[in-house]
Amino acid sequence: DVLYRYRDATYSDRQTLDKETSKEAYHQNSISPHQAQRRESRTPRDSRWNSPISYQSYSGDGPISAPASTSWSGRERNQQSWSKSGSTNQERTVPNGSLPHEVVRPPPIYSRFELYSGTGRVGYNNTPVPDRKASFSRGLSQPDFKATRESPLPRSSSAFENRSDRKPKLRSPIESRSKSTDHQFDSRQTFSKPAEQTPGKEGRRTPRLDYRREYDPYSLQDDLYIEEEPVYVPRSIMADIIHRSEDDLVRRRHRPEDLIELPSGARQKVTRTFSESLRENPASTAAAAVHVEKMDGVRQRKVKQVEKEKEAVSGRRNVLPVKKETSIFNLRVLNQLVGLAVMIVLAYKYSYYLHQLHENELWFTEITELEREISFRTEQGLYYSYFKQLVSAPSLSKGLADLKVDNITEAGKTINILQRFNVHQEIFLACFYNIYNFGLRPILFYTYFVFSLQGLYLCALYLIAWSLSGTWFSGVLTTVYVIMNRFDVTRVTFTVPLREHFSLPFIFMQFYTTGIYLRDGKNFQLMRIFLFGLLYTLTWQFAQFVSLLQSLSLFVLATLGLINRDKVCRLLGAMFCSILAVWYLQYYQPMIIISLVVSFIPVAVLSLQSEAETSTSRGVSRNLVVCLTRVVVALAVTAGLNTVLKLFLRQTADNHIFKFLKNKISRDTADFDTQLYLCNEAFQWLDFDTYARLTSSSVLPLYLIFATACLISYTSNIISRWRCMENQVRYKEGRPTQPKETKANGYIPSSHQQRSSPDPPALFDLYTRPDLCFHLGQSLLLGVLAMSTLRMKCFWTPYLCILSSLSLADPDLWNLLVNKVCNVKRPHVMNIVRHLLLFSLIFYLGYKQKHVIDEELEQLREFYDPDTVDLMQWIQQNTNKEDAISGSMQLMAGVKLCTGRPLTNHPHFEDKELRERTKQLYQMYAKVSPTTVYDNLKKYEAKYIILEDSICLYHRDRCSTTDIMDLVNNHVPDDNIQDPPHLVQSKFPRFCDEVRYDSPEYRKLFTKVFENRTFRVYRLN
Repeated sequence: DVLYRYRDATYSDRQTLDKETSKEAYHQNSISPHQAQRRESRTPRDSRWNSPISYQSYSGDGPISAPASTSWSGRERNQQSWSKSGSTNQERTVPNGSLPHEVVRPPPIYSRFELYSGTGRVGYNNTPVPDRKASFSRGLSQPDFKATRESPLPRSSSAFENRSDRKPKLRSPIESRSKSTDHQFDSRQTFSKPAEQTPGKEGRRTPRLDYRREYDPYSLQDDLYIEEEPVYVPRSIMADIIHRSEDDLVRRRHRPEDLIELPSGARQKVTRTFSESLRENPASTAAAAVHVEKMDGVRQRKVKQVEKEKEAVSGRRNVLPVKKETSIFNLRVLNQLVGLAVMIVLAYKYSYYLHQLHENELWFTEITELEREISFRTEQGLYYSYFKQLVSAPSLSKGLADLKVDNITEAGKTINILQRFNVHQEIFLACFYNIYNFGLRPILFYTYFVFSLQGLYLCALYLIAWSLSGTWFSGVLTTVYVIMNRFDVTRVTFTVPLREHFSLPFIFMQFYTTGIYLRDGKNFQLMRIFLFGLLYTLTWQFAQFVSLLQSLSLFVLATLGLINRDKVCRLLGAMFCSILAVWYLQYYQPMIIISLVVSFIPVAVLSLQSEAETSTSRGVSRNLVVCLTRVVVALAVTAGLNTVLKLFLRQTADNHIFKFLKNKISRDTADFDTQLYLCNEAFQWLDFDTYARLTSSSVLPLYLIFATACLISYTSNIISRWRCMENQVRYKEGRPTQPKETKANGYIPSSHQQRSSPDPPALFDLYTRPDLCFHLGQSLLLGVLAMSTLRMKCFWTPYLCILSSLSLADPDLWNLLVNKVCNVKRPHVMNIVRHLLLFSLIFYLGYKQKHVIDEELEQLREFYDPDTVDLMQWIQQNTNKEDAISGSMQLMAGVKLCTGRPLTNHPHFEDKELRERTKQLYQMYAKVSPTTVYDNLKKYEAKYIILEDSICLYHRDRCSTTDIMDLVNNHVPDDNIQDPPHLVQSKFPRFCDEVRYDSPEYRKLFTKVFENRTFRVYRLN
């Protein structure tokens, strides 16, 4: 099966080609003179017609003869000349006993075997197939050819186009043997080619040129010289192998990401398939264009002729694609503008809707200023009092100076309000109000701004749903779900100044920006993440727990390999910088620097950066153990680092949080700090009514189905990836394995090719949707937080609305439904059906919710609390501005707002000294002696004490204030149940109840100065 080349014995003595003839051949054929000589010498011609003769293929099994089908006689064949130099009638006699008088002519070398016009492909069109040598390296007999010609076939030039030039005659064993044997044919004789007639000059012959003689390559003559066998280098059919030393040959043809490294050290090109029909006309149909876009690098041979034809009509063909691209771009821009316009309209309507509900509930714009301030109960009044103080100050700088040295909030102690509380939003609003107040009173300006922020809150939810689904219809559906679950999404209608209403819009804007960064990877998004993180951490003291859960979610997802580790490290760095900036702006608040998130972020970054690239090649079980170990070790190191920071800074301000978590599981009724939290409904477990409301609106079932499908898909992808990496390591180490079936046995796809590997079909592509992975993981952690604490459902319920709308608008789900169930392969059909369903669902839910909204807007109420109004008016008229007042935490915030009097305690319960102070002052509701109460009040410079019958006479499963104080003092509560056993009966009656009877023992210490149906005010003697 090897093609031999021959030369005669006197070839080294032949003359070279004539220069003029060589030039003429060169210009005619665009090849070198030597190539022209060789092509002319091997093309048989009919002497009568001077044209090439066609022959049937010669098998080499017998003597050479003309085809049987030819009409030539034997004499004509004998007279046919096949010489390159010599007479035209020279004949060969068949040696080795063949038929006598049979003329042997060298058979033609067919066009597919020609040096420059052959197929150029081994094994194609009956071309002999030698042994395979999978290499690009050339043999010694194959030097680089100067005059190359591109093959018209998709493959590049093969070994047949790189045969060596003629070399000097060498002695071979066959030639030596032919000299010692008497043959009938002399191998040294030469053949001559008939002289060609010059047109117009008969009888004049051109000089005869000596050509090198070539005989039938398949001839069985023993006396023919056999040149050294050329090294044929066919391409490997199973795989394209590229050695490291040959990178310069393929650098312009292969991208680095298209090559993989084999265990042998060589590199292999990734197989790329394409459709011939699409290659010819890739833009024939819309489906074909989409199919081409999905190909991973469509391979097409660039043919010069095709390129010239394309260039010739480029002016005519380039017009349509530009118009099409421009029209598509205009449609996308128009769609985005429409989506943004719809978002702005919905945000305005939502803000106005919440404001109208607040107005209908309180008739806020028509009641008196004092009643408006009284409506800000508990800590709401405390925060708004600082805005009122800044606006009422002679200048903003004077107001800020007073806040830095405040001795009114905690009587007998000077504190920095900017350090203790999150009131930077009040400072901003005071600056805004001093610049332009829209002609509004301060309290109305403050309220309208908070409701405007709720519009930004809805925009954040709208953008998250839009970015995940790819359609703004999902954002509209999310808005409908938010309105349907308004009571569980926000409580701004009756708690306007709470910190969460300032922080939540920026929290979800930061979530949206984080998802966009994980998907697109643009570094300028990190600045937005830093800015939003700064805003939401600065406006709410509980925001650090959101940052902790977010960093934990990112760390776990990156450890599992679902999100890029480098992006996560940069995200954590931006979050860490925002927390440090808040620490600086709050005058080095110790609660921030000793928080868990500050200790966790550096540990998480170090853990991710220390993870090796091949860490996922351990197998499923080992990878799972390693991931769990990494997470547990990171949490343990975080706890240790946090403990060291607290000991170094001597800070224990947040210990009540850990005691709260501990008592959530094993309740300690003797701990005052945690009992005040746990007995508050806002800090209890998520109640059943909330689950019922979320289920009736269908957001909870849709969320559970969607989250379960995502988790199953992610788990299967993680397991498949770990198994693939395990097989790759086993193959490199020579251990038996069953790698995936590919075109090259033993080839294991690398990590960057997992997208195109034939893994089990998954519902979601983890590599193209990291934003969905992040939002899902974040929602799961926030769900756990909401289930444990009712107040924290404000983080989870918005995610329920977003992901439930996504479950109905997700493109992957619709592709699966339309392609598999309906067997429709057109994307535009899927989009049309999806948008029609979303529009129908939005219309149905909106129509169903309209009458509910109308009923809410028709309910008109008015704020009415005459007892509290009387109390505040009495304090303003009958007390001095320096007189400190003590009472319950909820009431004291309103006293400061309405009267400006100093307080002994307040509802901001995040300071350790304040918690200890409140515990001592709350002895007024315990069973203690009047002397004990009097001493505690005098210790904190209290002048008046306000008692509330709603607290003194209320009992609820050992969770009322009176029961808590009895358990703290180890007294048996009013239920007379001695549990735990160490409780004892108190020797004194309850102070708040006994002091009303004005007995001498109490009268000498306390004097009643005011009383109504709700409050009693006593002055300390």
